[in-house]
Amino acid sequence: MKGKILDYSIQTSTGIIRAENQQRYSFSGSAWKEQQAPMRGMHVDFEIDAQDQVIDIFIDASDLEPAIQPSPTAVISDTVSKETHADNLSTSSDPLSSASLSHTHSQYSSSTDDQHQNLLANESKYSMMDWVMKCLRNYINFTGRARRKEYWFFQLWYAILSFVMLVLGDAFHWGDNLFLIATLLVALPAIAVSAHRLHDINRSGWLVLLNLVTIVGVLIVTFFFMIKEGDQTTNSYGPASK
Repeated sequence: MKGKILDYSIQTSTGIIRAENQQRYSFSGSAWKEQQAPMRGMHVDFEIDAQDQVIDIFIDASDLEPAIQPSPTAVISDTVSKETHADNLSTSSDPLSSASLSHTHSQYSSSTDDQHQNLLANESKYSMMDWVMKCLRNYINFTGRARRKEYWFFQLWYAILSFVMLVLGDAFHWGDNLFLIATLLVALPAIAVSAHRLHDINRSGWLVLLNLVTIVGVLIVTFFFMIKEGDQTTNSYGPASK
């Protein structure tokens, strides 16, 4: 199928495609098969699996044609080269093609940076529940970074939720059932946001597993890594989180 990317978030690695039949499909970064990052306005070819999930997204070849077409100067240069000496063709065309592709890559990079800056500007206005909802939406996304505010607001909400479930369980004589259910439901988002927080300081998300080892691991992860200021520039796990 062919379509156009209407929106893509680097932070959450999710986006929306509008197909030629005007149907909209959401997709995750794992379905993207190109080295170049997806961006709004791109024309793409994609497949739909049996569950109507987008898979195998590629840039539509027609979307790249303008970037690799030689300029009028290149056409004239190539014509003269053919008339004078056939061996000069590659010499005259290749530098122009490389320059054109480099210019296109620069445009895409600039657009991606602008999109990320707009995302950060929106997140600067987030309330506690906005951060919580972001974490819940990204419960199976273990890529990207999370600033301290995102992590600690989620942990605060998690603590409040656990306390409320304990109180309700005691009030209605349900024991710890509500608390255990809430803990299981929120466990995956909690692990995901912890991995994002570790990525923000350029640490592997696998360090979350230290929490399962000893109390020392809990102290290291919680009271050292999680309170540390994130990298202010792009690191191995993505662009800056604020």
